This record gives sequence, structure tokens and C-alpha cells, in this order.
Amino acid sequence: YSAFLEKDSAAPLVLDFQLASETMKAKELLTFNDRFMVLPETYEEEEMNNFLFKGKIETSVGELLKKSGLPQFRFTTDDIHWDFKYYPLSFRDFEIDVEHIDSLIKVNTFEGRIGESNIKLIASVANLLDSTKAMSGNLTIESDLLDINELLKYELMADVDTTYVVEQDTLVKEKK
Repeated sequence: YSAFLEKDSAAPLVLDFQLASETMKAKELLTFNDRFMVLPETYEEEEMNNFLFKGKIETSVGELLKKSGLPQFRFTTDDIHWDFKYYPLSFRDFEIDVEHIDSLIKVNTFEGRIGESNIKLIASVANLLDSTKAMSGNLTIESDLLDINELLKYELMADVDTTYVVEQDTLVKEKK
């Protein structure tokens, strides 16, 4: 706190956080400006059980005192996991490491497991926030096992006995 009052721009600032809930609706976590985001709309009423999101944000006082632009930062997580009530697979072992340095946003790692599948994403985007320069980037996705059939099964709350799958970006009843 004293670093802010003295405007010590070199002083590091670290925010450790932990969000935990035994049960919450997906819309309680993923609604921004009255708009459900990140997941498809069919998940809006889905319940997230045993939810844990633990990590930290690192920056400096000087970065937060800048008058414009996105501050340079590093966002890392120690543990993210949850189970959905109707989606049959557990989300576990998720780790995230994202940095913003100058004009570069780097996803050093975004990885985790969904059911038996695992996925790891590494990416970077240059000039994302600078409209005067050409945006460029790269994306690498890796997996040892990616079971698409398992990942796309979802049971809607209104019809729990019916299994739904995604076909051509549309949720439809599974053909038996």
C-alpha cells in the first residue's frame, strides 16, 4: 500500500487469489456485461461442482499507474478444476501462464484434462492492442489423447435421458 502512496513505480505488486465454490451456476462465473460468454448458451444453467480456481497476477505499481494501455503483467494459475452436473466429464489439472510484455501477449501454457483427453495450447499475439501496426501471432495445440466423441457428449437439463452431440456447430439429439 505504501508503494502506491509513494508512487514507487519499481515496486512489485502480486495478487494471490483463490475462487472456490461447492456449487455454482456457470452463468454466475461466465457472464460479463449481461452476456453469457466463453461456453455455448446450452451451458448457461449448468451447475459447476467442486470448483477451484487458484492463481496469481504479477505486475508493478508503475504499470498500474500508467494512464493508458494494458499494463504489463503475468497471470498464472496453480490449480483449476471442476465437475459439471450434466456434462459427464471432469475438468482437472488445468494450468495457465499468460504474460503481457510491451506489444506481445504470450500464452506460455494453457493446459489441462477433460475426461481422458488432454490438451496443451501455446500462443502469442503481437500488436493485438495497437491498431497502427499489423497484428501477428502463432498458435500450437498439442494432445496425447483427444477423444472427440467423449468431449462432445452433453445432456441437457430438461431432457437428462437424451444425449446430445454437436453436428456442424449445432447441438442435436444423438441418433440411436
